[in-house]
Amino acid sequence: MLNRNLNSRNFGLQSRDMVKAAKNALKSVSESFGSIDTQTERFSVFAKWLKENHQIKDLRWIEKHHLVEYAEHLVRAIEHGILAVATVHNRISAINTVMSIARTDKAVWVAPSDHFPNRTGVATVNRAPTAEQYDRQKVFLNDQTHGDRLQLICDLGKELGLRFEEATKLNAKTTLRDAERIGVIRIADGTKGGCPRSIPIESRHQLRVLRDAAELQGKDRSLIPSNMSYAEFRNLAYKEVQHSPIRGFHPNRHYYAQARYEVLIGAKCPLSAGVSHGAAHHHYLSKELGISFKEAKILDKTIRTELARELGHNRPEITNSYVG
Repeated sequence: MLNRNLNSRNFGLQSRDMVKAAKNALKSVSESFGSIDTQTERFSVFAKWLKENHQIKDLRWIEKHHLVEYAEHLVRAIEHGILAVATVHNRISAINTVMSIARTDKAVWVAPSDHFPNRTGVATVNRAPTAEQYDRQKVFLNDQTHGDRLQLICDLGKELGLRFEEATKLNAKTTLRDAERIGVIRIADGTKGGCPRSIPIESRHQLRVLRDAAELQGKDRSLIPSNMSYAEFRNLAYKEVQHSPIRGFHPNRHYYAQARYEVLIGAKCPLSAGVSHGAAHHHYLSKELGISFKEAKILDKTIRTELARELGHNRPEITNSYVG
């Protein structure tokens, strides 16, 4: 182990450059050059993201909320087919390793299972918040600087399946008019790839959230505070929720996906039902809906296609990471 001053730049890892410091940290505990180079390369992607999004150039400045936000960024990359689940697991593992060595603790560390599906791409851990967690989240956010806005962003994710960026950039006033007039809203600002999509409005809870958002929005054009840029608000938002019961915004989309699946098909998804993805779930659907196994399999794929579209995706397989 290196003899170093943890209070100096990059925790005294003998370089002013974060990536080189990370490599020195790995060298201090491993003799495998191949492993060191691979782990360093994976960490370097995180370092680049930190510089671009948070202007961080020193390992000492990295906090838990930065890693949580990066994990949510990787979740979106999985959703859009940009990165494989295994790649994401490997990146987070490398970051966890580097930061635990550099800091000599696990204060900046996340469990991959809390954010990502397993390496097959099928979620086996349910990330959707429970009612109790959601209630505790509200209590927590009441004490935060922008708690009212953050709670509405969570509500928009839970009731409409909106991503963080979509929720913050939503013009709730015009969206509410569409919801009340035609029962469908169009999401365009902040969508991934700039691809707009339509979401049906079928419950009073959805209308209530849109009305609350429109009221809070006031004369502004979105839920972003008028004195802040989107990037500034995003950074603050993730920092404020890092210690919350739900720890992030993306789990609310999981709640929407699972609830919406049940509405569309009339039975629970694998994660909600507590059954395995595939044949076991098709048998469950067959029994619950009174249809054949073959019909259940076809119906499941049809509903997943619709759900994927409502979530802003093209492939039904992406629902595996939300509903199992």
